[in-house]
Amino acid sequence: MLSARAPAERRWIGLLLGVLHSLTVFFVSSMIVGRLLELGYPPSAGGDTFGHLFKAWKLYSEGYRPWIKDWYCGYPFLRFYPPLAYFLAAYVAKLAGDFILGYKLALFASYILAGFSMYYVALRICRSEL
Repeated sequence: MLSARAPAERRWIGLLLGVLHSLTVFFVSSMIVGRLLELGYPPSAGGDTFGHLFKAWKLYSEGYRPWIKDWYCGYPFLRFYPPLAYFLAAYVAKLAGDFILGYKLALFASYILAGFSMYYVALRICRSEL
């Protein structure tokens, strides 16, 4: 027979396990993407990192303009790619006071958030009643 304290104890155990799992996700994600925080430009293995870096820098340095002359021979800025990531990177860079550091912090935060998101989706899908 279960005591009246059993549901409260289960909540505490669930909360403790949630905190432990969240810390684990944070540290594992940090180890995976920790190289982002090294000095210099973010690592790029032949990808489009520097194109994204340029667009975020344009927002950081000049703000939003619907047309930029520096990309190709003129280009409608942020019309063909979702702009939220660029705006967040520029905002974090303004807060950090250094564009490269701000860009890296925004990228780092997005990877950490992706890890937490996947953890909670998996938790919600796979959780069984005890």
